Amino acid sequence: MTPGTTNRRESTDHVDQRAERPESYELIKAATSDRVANNVMSMLPPVGWADVATKSDLDSVRTEMRSEFSAVRSDVRALEANLRTEMHRSIRAQTWALVAWTTGLAGLIVALGR
Repeated sequence: MTPGTTNRRESTDHVDQRAERPESYELIKAATSDRVANNVMSMLPPVGWADVATKSDLDSVRTEMRSEFSAVRSDVRALEANLRTEMHRSIRAQTWALVAWTTGLAGLIVALGR
C-alpha cells in the first residue's frame, strides 16, 4: 500500500459491505452451486469487517481484564484482612465479657452459699 492510500477494508462502511453481499453470493453461486454459496455466505460475519474483533483487540481486552482482576484481588485481600482483624477484636471482647460474667456469677453463688 502506498502512502496516502487507505485500506479498502478500512474505508468500506457497513452499508457498502451489505450491498456487496448479494453480488458476492451470485458470483460464488455461478462458480460453484447454491449449497456451496449458502455455506460460504453463512460463514461470513453478519456485520461489517470493522465489527469483527482482531487478535490485537483481544490482546488489549485481555490486558485490561487482567489489570481489573488484579485490582479486584487486591481489594478482596484487603477486605479479608479487615474482616480477620475485626473478628479477632470481637472474639477477644466477647471472651473477656464471658470471663467477667462467669467470675461475677461464681462470686454471687459463693456469697449466697455463705
